[in-house]
Amino acid sequence: MTVCMVRTKDLECGSVAYFCSRGSSYPQIVGGGNYSFGGGQNNHTRVGQAQCSPGSYCEGAISILCPRGRYGDSSGLSDRTCTAACPPGYFCPSGTVTPLPCPPLEYSTGEASYCNKCPGNRITPLQCQNEKGCCYRGDVGY
Repeated sequence: MTVCMVRTKDLECGSVAYFCSRGSSYPQIVGGGNYSFGGGQNNHTRVGQAQCSPGSYCEGAISILCPRGRYGDSSGLSDRTCTAACPPGYFCPSGTVTPLPCPPLEYSTGEASYCNKCPGNRITPLQCQNEKGCCYRGDVGY
């Protein structure tokens, strides 16, 4: 049951989807793009809500890191797709805020959580980094 009474201490509020701020007489629903916080280990005494941080999204009033291969560059995201897929030439481990460029001798084809090394012993930087074919363009310096 989701019930709050005028509060001077943490009282049961229902679940992580609700919070009961101090002094409130009824629970409030956690808004989209937010998570609830505070309270005891049973997650039934949440005392407030906060907006999801960049690099994460909030679903069911719980903050979750953006998945590998995606990034979240703004606060308050509410969908697991976050902001967008990681673009070719970049990589995005989970929780990425801004896509990270691949190192000079590596490439990625998009939605990557890591960059791939070129085969062989290439020693010169790639002229492009958005596909495996970049490994074979220009001065390969083997």
